[in-house]
Amino acid sequence: MLCIISFGQNSTSMIDGTWVGKGYQFNSNKTWSIVLTIDNGEYSIDYASIPCKSELKLLEISANRVVFEEEIRKGICVRDGIVELEIIDSNSIIYKWSFSDGKPGAIAELYKF
Repeated sequence: MLCIISFGQNSTSMIDGTWVGKGYQFNSNKTWSIVLTIDNGEYSIDYASIPCKSELKLLEISANRVVFEEEIRKGICVRDGIVELEIIDSNSIIYKWSFSDGKPGAIAELYKF
């Protein structure tokens, strides 16, 4: 008899912390700072150099990927984006931002210190 046990990931605790980096926006060829904060089920981004701030709503979690809906709370930024985080290791994630229609908009590598 073969028995397979699977442990599903239902928490973002694996990426809790403060992540920083520079985003690159495809349509404008510009870069900007990102500070992503994940703390005990609360998710926010500060784009200080734009300046904008957003909150994230968790949509999906898998072993190496977390997807959020982004809601801008302060500043003038593109509304209704999707943020996908691809976990590289415990100190590095890839940030991918897409328009609500799925078209890629920006990318960054973020680091946790």
